[in-house]
Amino acid sequence: MCGGGGGGGELERIEAERQRRIQNTIRAINEAMGITTGPDIEELQAQIDAQRRTVEALRKQSPRISDAESIVRAVRDDSGFASAQNKLAELESMLRARQTGIERAKEYEQQQQDVLARLMEDLQTQKKDTDITLRQALARRGLIGGSAQIDAGGRVQERFQRGLLSAEGMAQDAANQLRAADEQARQQLLGLAQSGLDATTATQQALAALQSNLSQAEAQEKLATLGDVFAGVSDIYALDQVRKGREAARSGSLTYFPRRARSTGRVTGY
Repeated sequence: MCGGGGGGGELERIEAERQRRIQNTIRAINEAMGITTGPDIEELQAQIDAQRRTVEALRKQSPRISDAESIVRAVRDDSGFASAQNKLAELESMLRARQTGIERAKEYEQQQQDVLARLMEDLQTQKKDTDITLRQALARRGLIGGSAQIDAGGRVQERFQRGLLSAEGMAQDAANQLRAADEQARQQLLGLAQSGLDATTATQQALAALQSNLSQAEAQEKLATLGDVFAGVSDIYALDQVRKGREAARSGSLTYFPRRARSTGRVTGY
């Protein structure tokens, strides 16, 4: 009976130690990837300063720690010294996570800005080329300076605004994709933590994942394109002018070549 009870206690101790390692690994992953739900930096720093004073006060109350046996006794001491140290370590980890999160948020924002800048450069170049092409087309038809040019310019501006909205949306998507890749990597590491991944290895893998995700995002940024925003603008305008011309010609034929009553519709005298 006693042996069974002792075995149960040992199993509980082993399980408690396993859970402690898992929590340490989870904390390391979140710290490396900038995930925390704790207070802001200023409040965390104030808590850390206060906890350091608590640890120092308990240290002075504890026996002098000079060898391994004394360290073990100190950890088990009812003074709460070990508990206070653990709390301090937790607060410091939260602070590092908060700082990392702020830096990563800047990288998300930078990714969005970089993609938007690239797409806007593409959009401006396309508009410049379209303006030149359209102006040449209007000039060949003798339509520079009139309502036709104003109408054509409106069509170009409408396409430009659509392109601008697309660029902004794509830039936001790029930042969101980087954020999602980070979260996916974090979830994978959290799963490994349950399988025995240690805190040191978890930290290394988390940092590697962040760098890999950023490198992939930067590579995709260089390939970002809006496509042909102004495709067919000049052709559409030309076809529209042809259509208007045909309508005007048809209207003119009814005016200048009306059919008389009981006419066969045959044109003669030419």
